[in-house]
Amino acid sequence: MIVGRVIEVWRYPVKSMTGGELDECRVGERGIPGDRGWALRDEDAGEIRGGKKFPALLQCSARYLREPDGGATPPAEITLPDGTRVQSDDPKASERLSGLIGKRVTLWPIRPAEDLEHYRRRVPLKEPELRAILGRLPEEPLPDLTTFPQDVLKEILDFASPRGTYFDAFPLHLLATAWLDDLARQPGRPFRPTSLSPELPDRR
Repeated sequence: MIVGRVIEVWRYPVKSMTGGELDECRVGERGIPGDRGWALRDEDAGEIRGGKKFPALLQCSARYLREPDGGATPPAEITLPDGTRVQSDDPKASERLSGLIGKRVTLWPIRPAEDLEHYRRRVPLKEPELRAILGRLPEEPLPDLTTFPQDVLKEILDFASPRGTYFDAFPLHLLATAWLDDLARQPGRPFRPTSLSPELPDRR
């Protein structure tokens, strides 16, 4: 029985920047290969950060110069808000992004999961950030965290992203067309994709 069909698949080479639509892809335990293959590290805080802290990133876009092949993360071409372009492996990329954001940042490809210090959360996770990760509005109660697999919960609390990835929490976001139609009828409604993980079923 068919319960739905995939209409579009999108990939985002750099965390919090606009990405692009794919004609086809593989989906594995860590989502789509190359999705969030690069991310910015706030060197003052010593922590990986995204659009929640650096909203200027949402004005940038990125695309891969070659397809990820399961090995090292390939370079991505970043287009800045003024239209200028820089490659993610260009030594000047971090300098340009620091100028855009107004803070000292560096651009990093995915690191091995064993590099704990790279992924470690330096600033304790506060309730508003936890609500954003779990897709909860201010007036909604947080889910019962005791129902979460403890290894998944530890990743969320102890690390800025699950080790070996640059996702906030989960490797896939699924948006139903019915939900998008409903969103169009309610201007200003928060964007709330459904988070799905092979280890953690959606409970909403």
